[in-house]
Amino acid sequence: MPHIVAVHNVLRWIYGVFSFDNVISKAPVFISANSDPEPDVCVFGRTIREYMATGNLPITEAVLLVEVSDSTLEYDMTTKADLYARAGVSEYWVLGIAGRRLNIFTAPQNGSYPAPRTLGEADTAVPTAKPDMSVRVADLLP
Repeated sequence: MPHIVAVHNVLRWIYGVFSFDNVISKAPVFISANSDPEPDVCVFGRTIREYMATGNLPITEAVLLVEVSDSTLEYDMTTKADLYARAGVSEYWVLGIAGRRLNIFTAPQNGSYPAPRTLGEADTAVPTAKPDMSVRVADLLP
């Protein structure tokens, strides 16, 4: 249940920041023929409807991916972060429920992200694609 509540909180905030039509949740995003991960929340630069003609959601056009980690924190912070960095995802957030932290990966270079910035409950996160918007980490957590 904490995972569901946290995804709901992330979506509630994101829909207020980005257009509803640019956000999708729990849908496969295309990286390669044998890799279609399903981030908890994905924000695209164009509307989801515009991608319908191609039949896939190209990860290269994502402006923000969010994974909510209940029992998968290590996997999300390593394997998925590496996958998203190699795909060129400009910003990737991992919300760790147990540790009550938000880890922010940005600006991948040569297929990897620099060390993430880790924020606590009292801290505020700002998405690169919307620098005039912010959210308290505590407001995303269950």
